[in-house]
Amino acid sequence: MDRSLTYRRHLESLRKKLTSRVALLNRLDDSGWGAGATTLRTATLALVHSTAEYCAPVWYRSAHTRLIDPTINDALRIVTGCLRPTPAENLPIPAGIQPAELHRRGATLSLARRAMEPGHLLRSAAHRVLLHGTSNRDTHLYPPHSN
Repeated sequence: MDRSLTYRRHLESLRKKLTSRVALLNRLDDSGWGAGATTLRTATLALVHSTAEYCAPVWYRSAHTRLIDPTINDALRIVTGCLRPTPAENLPIPAGIQPAELHRRGATLSLARRAMEPGHLLRSAAHRVLLHGTSNRDTHLYPPHSN
């Protein structure tokens, strides 16, 4: 259990899983029959992005997300055919795939929007965060100062 909620171990494990999936994409690209750009893009979305973004609203603000971003960029390089010197921030554009950071943020905002609906399991927690800027988890970390 990650008591500090940094998600480092989870993201290291995720990086290993993504690395093997990127290697599979590389084999698809290097094969004699050669997968087309559309096939590579679809495979990247199915194999890499779906795995990389699973439960992202939970861990996307961790400082350790930098562990998986280079692997996602490797997959985008395969899809686009861009070389290593190409800046990572330019890769999603020719690939036609939303940048990972924007996708994570969008998934989080979507969850927050759904959490505000009546009857949602997270509704009371979402209201606490909106009204007080903190969750129950944060209150024990920063006890009020006594005079």
